[in-house]
Amino acid sequence: MNNIWVKNIFRSLLWCLLLMPLSIKADIVYPARLELQEIQPGVFVVYFVLPVIQGKVLKAAPVFPEFCSYLEDPKVTGNAYVKEMRWTLQCDQKELYGQSIGISGLLGSQINIILQVNTLEGREYSTTLNPAAAWFEIPYPPSGWDLITNGIYKGMRIPVSNYLFALLLFILILKKDIPAKKTILLLSTGIIAGHLLSYFELLRTPGWIFGLSALLLSLLLAVEKFAPEKWLFKERALILPLLVSTIFLGAQHSEPNTLSGFTSAETTLLMFWTLSGILLGVVLLFLLFRQGLALLSLVLNKELHDLRETYTLLGTLSLGLLIYHASLLWETPSLFPTIPLVLWTLTLMMVTGGLLIKRDQRNFRSYYLIIALFTGIILCYIGLQIPFVAEFTMAMSVLFLIIRYFPSDNSGWISTILMIVIGLGSGLFLAQYTDRYLSYPIARSVEFALILIYLAAVVVPLMSWVSQRQQINTSRISLTQILTVLAVIMVGAIAIHRAGFSLEDLHLQPQLQAPLLSLGLLVAAILFWPRRKKVHKDMGIEKQKPALSLLLLGLSLCCLPVKTGMNNPWFSTANMDQKQIQAVMQQVLSNTYTAFNIEDEEALYEALSSNVDEQLLDNMYLDSRRRLTMGLREGSEVTVEEVRVNLLGHAETPSGESGLSYPASWTVTARVKHLKHIHYRRNRYTGTIEMKTDNDTWKISKIILDSEDREVIPSATL
Repeated sequence: MNNIWVKNIFRSLLWCLLLMPLSIKADIVYPARLELQEIQPGVFVVYFVLPVIQGKVLKAAPVFPEFCSYLEDPKVTGNAYVKEMRWTLQCDQKELYGQSIGISGLLGSQINIILQVNTLEGREYSTTLNPAAAWFEIPYPPSGWDLITNGIYKGMRIPVSNYLFALLLFILILKKDIPAKKTILLLSTGIIAGHLLSYFELLRTPGWIFGLSALLLSLLLAVEKFAPEKWLFKERALILPLLVSTIFLGAQHSEPNTLSGFTSAETTLLMFWTLSGILLGVVLLFLLFRQGLALLSLVLNKELHDLRETYTLLGTLSLGLLIYHASLLWETPSLFPTIPLVLWTLTLMMVTGGLLIKRDQRNFRSYYLIIALFTGIILCYIGLQIPFVAEFTMAMSVLFLIIRYFPSDNSGWISTILMIVIGLGSGLFLAQYTDRYLSYPIARSVEFALILIYLAAVVVPLMSWVSQRQQINTSRISLTQILTVLAVIMVGAIAIHRAGFSLEDLHLQPQLQAPLLSLGLLVAAILFWPRRKKVHKDMGIEKQKPALSLLLLGLSLCCLPVKTGMNNPWFSTANMDQKQIQAVMQQVLSNTYTAFNIEDEEALYEALSSNVDEQLLDNMYLDSRRRLTMGLREGSEVTVEEVRVNLLGHAETPSGESGLSYPASWTVTARVKHLKHIHYRRNRYTGTIEMKTDNDTWKISKIILDSEDREVIPSATL
């Protein structure tokens, strides 16, 4: 019986030890590295760094080939964290190829050592040595034949190894919509363009994007066979989505700008042969499928492109694969690109307007829009900044729809000019958005632009085909009317959001910033809307077109940023409940922290003085600036994104009728941008905040901080 009790006690103690959280302490460890920099032919400067751990240095030493000799004794320096050694080494560069460089004394340790060798020829070798792999053999320089074979092999694998590309190419060959030479040139050009854009870091695409785009095209091409006439894709309409889809394929197989052990000339030659391999792979795959189809036709004594069963099989296969690949986005929606709602709305309006343009003119004018879109992206990144570009572009889109709905003799060239302006505005807005919120902004701008172009290029022919079917069936409500109503709803939602109108916060601000000019133009648009009275109907007078009203509606969108200050009749400091007090505090804190986003110091001080008491202003400015930028690298840009009051306690001390003193905890989320990388920092504060009213304005009069915690958050998790 006693033995059972003893065993249970020992088991309980063991479980307690296993579940007990352990506190781990460690010294600051600097990375160990060994660098060899050639300064003269056969002469290298060696730099060897070892970390100091708990006051001890690992007894490790570099090992070079036997023919290498020391030209001087190592010079030892360092501090409490690292031990540094420098010396000069004589090694014949040609004899160094095929030899090994390593580190002795790593066995039994957990230290990795970065090895880097730079030669005068421009070759750079970089690797990491560890106790399990403590040696690195310097490879021989690649020969011309190696560059040819490796480049062609890498290039051919891009089209040949992708079964979704093979499926798309097979359907294109079967349907014969595009001539053979043009098909090969189009597909090769797209893959090469995507590969080059990704190589120069001008395009970054998710791994799933090509699969979905290729399968959607394959499905539509297979379904088109069952249409009574060829209304979906003609040759010109098929070029753009095919080109964009293959660009996505080429961007998936990117390579680093500099390859280990390659000079710049060898890297350029390898790229040339890789691009040649892409072209060769497309040609071989095309010839293989075409000859295979010809052989099957001879065996079956039937033309496969005339058999509906063939397209049924291909369409079913494409649909099944499309659902399978799309399930990834259903399970993890965060993988979908974060394209802003403004761009989706502009795309919808351009699609709606495109349906109102004749088919023979649609493709030609769409290229103006695409060129203007990328021109706007380029102009933004070379320094052009236009305020309120989103509002202006949406207003131009509304005007474009008005002109397309009510065409005139001059509507053709006016529509073309508006499409160019809309493309420029969309490109500027897209570049501003990615530069502000995303890492690798140029690459993300090109990615988002290509996604929108692809969707528009697929949706416009599809919607045009549906519209023609509606005309045959004499449907009362056309597809363009449905898309127009949807676009108007989206524009209205964006307008309300950008106007900053919120019923919940209406009673929290002593001053209201109302877009009175936009409201006046909206009222005028309603008043001038043409009405057809009964007398007009009896007299046979046709109803006038609402061109003026629609023009006023577009102008009201342009004038949304123009706001007029006015006293808030619903604002009152008396009889506020706990929820209203928390909302007021969050509003004042948000105004205070977001004031630091202003670059002009005078404007920043003016914004702070509107929310902070004069006696606290200087201290608040210096302390908040220090806390927001604490621990950041030089050159980092910090932008406050969100301020949220998490908890608001009850009043500790009464502060009079116009003052509030409450314990609170709040969170400040800021975006940190350094070079091409963007991440977010979340600062959590606990303390006591005192506010008072000054000329019917809430201001912070005192802040006492009790604690502060900082957390780094990747942008993908928000």
